[in-house]
Amino acid sequence: LQKSLTWIPWAWHQTTWFGGKMLDGCDCVGEWLASFFGITTPKYQFEINEFYRLQALENEALRRQSLEMGGWNESHKNNLVNGVP
Repeated sequence: LQKSLTWIPWAWHQTTWFGGKMLDGCDCVGEWLASFFGITTPKYQFEINEFYRLQALENEALRRQSLEMGGWNESHKNNLVNGVP
């Protein structure tokens, strides 16, 4: 294909090919730099992780409390009839 082109289309082809490769290279270097400097991670990721950790602890505490109470909690307090379970 390149051998059959005249000078101007050949130069245009070479320029666009080279420009595309340069953009690919800049994109790759930019991604690496962003990752190196930590720009790609959320600014408050440690807070997000802490929220999920505390949420898991709270859910575990609620699960343990539910097991200890054996199903008896405020929503089930009216299930007794004259003090007989």
